[in-house]
Amino acid sequence: MDESKVEKSLGELSPKTQYAVFISIWHLVEDAMNRKISRSDIWKTCADAGLEVSYVTFTRMIKKKMAEDATGQIVRYAPRASAKMTSIPATPTAAETADKSGSVATTSGRALEEVRAKNKGKDYSLVARQQKK
Repeated sequence: MDESKVEKSLGELSPKTQYAVFISIWHLVEDAMNRKISRSDIWKTCADAGLEVSYVTFTRMIKKKMAEDATGQIVRYAPRASAKMTSIPATPTAAETADKSGSVATTSGRALEEVRAKNKGKDYSLVARQQKK
């Protein structure tokens, strides 16, 4: 195997995601932060150079990369819980247990059960073709 050919080919590849682009410039971002340059100034400079992420995403990328560097492991964050999320009750509510016999879903479900009972053991594709005739 020709290692120089592989090295040249890999050197020509470009990152496919914005996070991969960020990782490729991480050493520059880290150096700027060590020189006490604000994150917003670093983000503006990176955005002008072609990094297409919001400021919020940029700061999350910094936090993630710093955590990875500190632990030596890849960090995968779980989605944040929204303030709008509510807990699921352990027991069904009155509305959930109420009789919904007049609803469309219940009516169509009953109709489907009747057709299946009537045509039990039959080939459904044949039944459908007969109904189209």
